[in-house]
Amino acid sequence: MPIQNKANKPRLVISMGDPAGIGPEVIIKALQDKKLAARIQPLVIGDPEVMKRAAKICRSKIRIFPVKEVAEADFKPGILSVWNISHPFFRERGQYKEIIIPRGGIMPGKWSPYTGKVSYIAVEYATKFVLDQKADAIVTAPICKQAWHAAGVFFSGHTEVIGRLTKTKDFAMMFMDGKFRLVLVTIHEPLAQVPKLITRQRIIKITHIAAKELQERFNIKQPRIAVAGLNPHAGEAGIIGQEEIREIIPAIQDLAHNRRFEITGPYSPDALFINDKKRLFDLIVCMYHDQGLIPFKMAAIHRGVNVTAGLPIIRTSPDHGTAFDLAGKGRAQAGSMSAALSLAADMVVNSRKKG
Repeated sequence: MPIQNKANKPRLVISMGDPAGIGPEVIIKALQDKKLAARIQPLVIGDPEVMKRAAKICRSKIRIFPVKEVAEADFKPGILSVWNISHPFFRERGQYKEIIIPRGGIMPGKWSPYTGKVSYIAVEYATKFVLDQKADAIVTAPICKQAWHAAGVFFSGHTEVIGRLTKTKDFAMMFMDGKFRLVLVTIHEPLAQVPKLITRQRIIKITHIAAKELQERFNIKQPRIAVAGLNPHAGEAGIIGQEEIREIIPAIQDLAHNRRFEITGPYSPDALFINDKKRLFDLIVCMYHDQGLIPFKMAAIHRGVNVTAGLPIIRTSPDHGTAFDLAGKGRAQAGSMSAALSLAADMVVNSRKKG
């Protein structure tokens, strides 16, 4: 049964992230913003007791309201509904081996196979709720890949999991801070493997996915797109590498025939992220993870949002990790989570207009 939505506010389902990390705290802190809370109907998927502890740590007056069914969720001011995945839940699901709660319970800063399994199942159910139209979008708090692997969940991150759960073969990882947007051609790949993965076909596919996302969920009718080179100085006409000549330039030439967006490049990566230059574009296509994320995180450390483009559902996430060293101290900054929630709401509204 869909969440009651008389005010037509975006219904956002939030996966708690690793319960030993800062996810629960930044969720609480973000939702203390009355303006943001008034725009959305949030439902957390996770452990109510962990969320209660996070509220106490953050000295928040938000009251945690555990629910067993989505339809039970309460969206009154000052109340946060949490769909409960408690320990007995595991025994009810035959496809998961039973994971034992650590002695002493879940402790801030200390991940375990249990916290890994809890955080994975939260993502699984949050995605299912959106696919079943019980919610409009998913916002994912940070997970710990080591905890996932210890729990027998062998995925490299949220993006790959949600891609599988939505049966999406082609998707892309985008990062956004206001009008500063970039997309990655390769994601979590060893650096030594990147050159062979930079192909004409892959660049074309990722660019099309990202451009469509901007058009359909950000109301940018004709995106202006810049493409970064792989090598220093974009290869210097082949003097410092051949990837630009063999793959990147032919991809740009093919993409230039598409009249739904403007595309130029390849640009020297060391100059592309200068403020005056990046404002000229709606999107920058980066060849590998650190090429894009080092300048992005320097510019948007507490505001950046991760968006998975190409999915049949809307998914955003704060652009930071579990920060176990900060967990339980109430010091984690919630700007990125706030931005992820706000952006997800905007994407829902834009998608409704397109529909």
